[in-house]
Formats: sequence, C-alpha cells, structure tokens
Amino acid sequence: MKKIIMATLLLCTGLIIAGCEKTYSVEEFKKSEELRGEWDARCGFSGQSKNCQNMRLAVRELEQERQKKADEKYQKWVEEFNKKAEELKKNREEREKAQQERRKKEREEYEKAKQKKESHNE
Repeated sequence: MKKIIMATLLLCTGLIIAGCEKTYSVEEFKKSEELRGEWDARCGFSGQSKNCQNMRLAVRELEQERQKKADEKYQKWVEEFNKKAEELKKNREEREKAQQERRKKEREEYEKAKQKKESHNE
C-alpha cells in the first residue's frame, strides 16, 4: 500500500511539475523573436495566460519603440531638409543681391560713358 501511495505521489508530482509552464518576462519576449512567434501561435487572439499577456505587452512595447525611432528619424530628416532649404534661400538671396549690385554698377558706368560722350559732342 505504501508503494502504491508513493508511486502515485511521485507520478502526480511529476505531472504537476511538467504541467507548469515557465513564465517568461516581457524583456525575454522582447529579446527573442522566436519566443514571440511561438507564444503568438499558442495564444492566438484570446489567450489569457501570463505568458500571453507578457508577449502582447512585449509586442506593444517593441512597436512603440519602432515608432519612436521612426519619428526621430523623420524629425531629423525634416530638420536637415529645412536647413538645406534655408541655405539654398540664403545663397539665392546673395546671388540676387550681387546681381543687383552688378547691374547698378553697369548702369552707373553706362551713365558716366553717356555723359562723357555728350560732353564731347558739345
């Protein structure tokens, strides 16, 4: 009788230990894409175990991190674009100013030459 009870206890203990699944942390799910895929298949849409909750939380956090990186990258691109646009605007204004000064100088030289020619003709 004692042997039967001992065998039953050992068998039940073994089944209980084998039946308990390891609970993975959110960080473990974030680090391992393979682990996320495995638990995503196990959980589906309605899994309520702690691992399913941690897996979903890890996926949500990873998505938020990806979005944050994408936003930062976009913001950096916008800043660089605006900086280049400002440089182009500044260069264009400098060219226009130089061109206006050159035209003004040419007009003054033309007027001087015209006055000189008129004074010689008189």
